[in-house]
Amino acid sequence: MILSNSITFFTSGSCPIAMVFLIFFFESNTFNVMLGVIYQSQKFLEFQIK
Repeated sequence: MILSNSITFFTSGSCPIAMVFLIFFFESNTFNVMLGVIYQSQKFLEFQIK
């Protein structure tokens, strides 16, 4: 659920920094990086919703 929301947020192009994180995510294919990106995205989206 949160992953799909993150992908939608990244591909919407509303934030250039999000694209940097997306590129970093694909360049660094490690499980820890993936969890970190998802966790940060979830926290950021929760903050945006509030």
